[in-house]
Amino acid sequence: LKSSVYFDKTQLILRDKIVAFETSGHFEQDILEMGKQMLEGKWNELTQPIYNSVSCVAFPKKIKESESKSNDAPLLISNTSSKSVEIDTAQYFIDMDVKGYILGVAWILIVGYLLDNGIYEHSYGNRLRKNLIKENGKPDFSPYLFEPYFQQYESWRDKALNLAKEALNREQDVVVLTLDFKRFFYHVNIGDTQLTEIVERLFNNQTKTEYSDLVKPLTNFVNGIIKNYSLRLEKFESCNNRRVLPIGFAPSNIIANYCLKEFDDAIIAGW
Repeated sequence: LKSSVYFDKTQLILRDKIVAFETSGHFEQDILEMGKQMLEGKWNELTQPIYNSVSCVAFPKKIKESESKSNDAPLLISNTSSKSVEIDTAQYFIDMDVKGYILGVAWILIVGYLLDNGIYEHSYGNRLRKNLIKENGKPDFSPYLFEPYFQQYESWRDKALNLAKEALNREQDVVVLTLDFKRFFYHVNIGDTQLTEIVERLFNNQTKTEYSDLVKPLTNFVNGIIKNYSLRLEKFESCNNRRVLPIGFAPSNIIANYCLKEFDDAIIAGW
């Protein structure tokens, strides 16, 4: 969790929360208590306070431009403003107790990596590090969780351009298209049982491990976070009763890619 936040410039509030959590004076007791509650099956006692802490944090994504602005006018960047700034689009992040983020990473190490394994190999964004899980199914406890996003983005871009260049060198015509799903995390819909069904299907083919008993309760927890966040977000962003993915919650990255698996497969098959 700390490593992911270290590389994520959008998670400043969570960085501050982690510092407060670790310097509280009872950090080790809190971690041990979490482990005890998980081992003893006291999931409601552990998760209910986390659900109650879930809220939304808004950041400006796009600012409305002045109607009087001329295309020829020079761009001035200043830290003062003579009038109030009007936000055109906001970006919403999940905010909750640090324990919720820790359990999210636990879900990835025990459950989520199997979903990631099933994603198209040339899907570059938000991919888990390839050697995160050892052959025996246990995490190697390296500090690195996801592949660095900027490196993945450069790889995606450069491979496409290199292939286009090769075709041009053969005097072939090339069209390069880039598409974007507008506000995808806000428009996806994770049904109440959809994630559970996916996980059960994947684990039917897996050898039982010492972590197997945690698969179901951790998946229920992730479902609970998605449900509670969607209800909170409805006050600010119209979700039309969908179960949307919380930005800033690590499992969302893997679930989003898995939701697009059918789209990827359809494109590949059609091509």
